[in-house]
Amino acid sequence: MPKAFLSHSSDDKQIVRKIKENIGRIWTYFDEEARHIFLEGLSRDMINRARGWALWKALITYDDVNDDFGENARYTIDCILKEAHID
Repeated sequence: MPKAFLSHSSDDKQIVRKIKENIGRIWTYFDEEARHIFLEGLSRDMINRARGWALWKALITYDDVNDDFGENARYTIDCILKEAHID
């Protein structure tokens, strides 16, 4: 395989970062059924990366001075914990 296919350019990393950020938003804005439909067919790796991004974002905004951000953060964390069967 050509070496170019084995290396990752900064553009490739930026594309993956944007994808996981966009997918990560589903834990904030989608209900359980919609999340299930949206995630169907995605690789487990991509889902885990997106879930990690969503959790990170929720944790840094959990106690935000903006009540809406805090509410969204708590909703996101609750969704992620329920999926992991941690109540």
